Parts: sequence; C-alpha cells; structure tokens
Amino acid sequence: DKGDLGASMIKSMEVLKKSESNFLTKEEKTEITKILETVSKSMSEGTSIRTSSITVQSVKSSDARVSIKTPETVPDTDLPITLEFGNQKGRNINTAVMDESYKTTLPIPKSPNTTIGSPIVSLNFMAETGAAKDDINFSLVFQQKKVPSPPGYAMKRECVYLNTTTQEWQSDGCT
Repeated sequence: DKGDLGASMIKSMEVLKKSESNFLTKEEKTEITKILETVSKSMSEGTSIRTSSITVQSVKSSDARVSIKTPETVPDTDLPITLEFGNQKGRNINTAVMDESYKTTLPIPKSPNTTIGSPIVSLNFMAETGAAKDDINFSLVFQQKKVPSPPGYAMKRECVYLNTTTQEWQSDGCT
C-alpha cells in the first residue's frame, strides 16, 4: 500500500535527521530531498501522513487559498502557512512540510552566515495533460509572529527556494 510505504519512508527520514546529519555528503542530502519528493508525488488526492516533524498531504481545492497542514513541532507563531493557488486553482498539489531542524539535510546556502529560519515546504504541482510548466503562478505565504533577534547579530529575512533539479538556492519569483 502506497500510504504504508510513504509513512515508513517518512519515519526513516525522522530517524536519519536525529542522527549525525551534519556529516551527510552532498549526494546523501540530494537523495533525502528525492525521497521526500517521491513520497509527496505518490500521495493520492485527499490523503496525508503526519509525524511530529514532517507532514505530507495532497491538496485539491476549489477555494483560492488553503492553510497547509504542518508537523506538530512547527510553533503556533509560524502558523498558518497558506497556499494561494493562483492559476493552479482546482489542480492537485502535493505538499510536504518539515520543521526547521531538517535544514541540515538540505544543501548549504552559498551566502556566508546564512541559515534557514522557518519550516521547510515542498510543493509538487501534479502534471496535467497539456499544461506548460512555465505557466505556474501561485503564492506561498509564511508568517513569523516572533522574530528571533540574537544579541550582536543583524537579522535579514529573504525568500529563497531550492531548485531540486540543480540543487541550487534561488530567489527569482520571490517577494
């Protein structure tokens, strides 16, 4: 059953994250990203898997926006995470949300002194016959009511995303 396999893969990722993930190679980090993407893409419409640190779900809505389910460990101050469908309204979109601690399983951003400071969200727009990939228009809205500001540090927030094809962090299209 796909749901059981997906749940097993997600639980394996939780175990891996709790190990020495700082010592993962670039290739191993890429493989973890691919596992999550595979589980997300395999979700049937209306299904979800939720653990303490990862939630994977399939969303299809006739509404213009929905709140995305999050893992138990995402602080209430970071909620809701909202997906505004844009021109994808009515399509099936599979999501995966990981708590911030999974940042060690992602490629390191190239900018010095940069870190991930929010839940990590993966969106997979499920293929539609005849749909052009460049025509995708949507918004993912994060909020953080409580902004950490450690003494002696200047904090600057930026919108970036990981291109899973190139494994590069990008900001084009972010606002």
